[in-house]
Amino acid sequence: MAGASNSAPGLQREVWGKDCNLVKYDFVKKLFFVSPENQIPLNKISDFTIELVYIGDWRNKTLPDLVSKVYNKISSQKNIYLGGFSMGGLIALIVSEHINLKGLSLYSPSPHLSETDKIIKTVQKYYATKKDRKRAIDKIMKSAENYSIKDIIKNINIKNVPVDIYVGSKELKFMIDNAKELNTSIKKSSLIIAKEYSHTNICSYY
Repeated sequence: MAGASNSAPGLQREVWGKDCNLVKYDFVKKLFFVSPENQIPLNKISDFTIELVYIGDWRNKTLPDLVSKVYNKISSQKNIYLGGFSMGGLIALIVSEHINLKGLSLYSPSPHLSETDKIIKTVQKYYATKKDRKRAIDKIMKSAENYSIKDIIKNINIKNVPVDIYVGSKELKFMIDNAKELNTSIKKSSLIIAKEYSHTNICSYY
C-alpha cells in the first residue's frame, strides 16, 4: 500500500476488492479528532482512519475537565496523529504536549488561552452582548490559567512534528488572527486559509 512506510502499525482498513473479496490493508494511520460536534475532516479520510473524540457542549465545563477527558481517551496510544475543531482544536493543542505526538491538524482552533491577550480582548468584546455565551467564554478563560500557550508551542517545536492549521476566509477575524499567530509560533506548521469557507463548514474543506 502506498505510503505504508510512514504509517503506525497495528491498524487495518477493510475494503472490497474488484473481485468482491474483502481485502485488509495493514498499517493504516489513525487520526483522533476532537470536536464539540459530530463531524470529521473530509480532507483526511483518504490518509487516515478517523476516530471522533466527541466532547459535546463545552459551555458548562472547564478546560481541565475537557482536556482530561481527551487525554484519558488517547494517552495509552503510540504514534498519535491528533486533530481538533474549534474548542476541540484548542484541547488537541493542549493535549499534544503530553502524548507521543506524530502530527497535529487544527481546524479553526479556539483562542481561549490567556496569553493571547489581544485576541482574547476581541473575543470578549464580540461576545459582550451574548450573555450566556459570554459566561461560558469567561469560565473557559479562567480555567485556562493552568495552561501556558508558550510552553505548549515550545514542546511542539521540540517534538518537531508537522502541524496543519486550517481556517476559512469567511471565519471571524479573531479566529483567523489566532490561526496566523499559531502558524508564526509553530516552526513546522502550515497555514491553509480556505477560500469561501467559514467556521460551520471548515471540516468539509477538501
